[in-house]
Amino acid sequence: MSNDNARPSGLLPPLEAVPRELTDEERRRLYAPQSDEALHRVSDLLSVATGREWQRDKRVLGLWTFANDKIGWIWIDGVGWRQLAYTNSSSFIALTLLAASARVSLSRVDYREESDGLIHELYVW
Repeated sequence: MSNDNARPSGLLPPLEAVPRELTDEERRRLYAPQSDEALHRVSDLLSVATGREWQRDKRVLGLWTFANDKIGWIWIDGVGWRQLAYTNSSSFIALTLLAASARVSLSRVDYREESDGLIHELYVW
């Protein structure tokens, strides 16, 4: 009996059942204060223009996607799982790539969630 979900050995790192704890150095780097006020001004202007509240200075710590059905979720530190907008394929792919980049680099993200509960805009700094 074959296992369709089996992963080829050597191609991908082993999956961890539980995420590891961050080191002190990783925590300092992750939560380092931002000195550039321009980052906040962009979000402030967009909040006024759209009437939606922006979430600022967050980190993407997880990502789950299924591209065939345009389903994508990101785990935002201190917030939890949030779904990416799936309005069209191009915007879904763009949001997914931005989220993946933010996840790998632990970069600061600002995002806007619409009344439909989906993330429609994501900025990675």
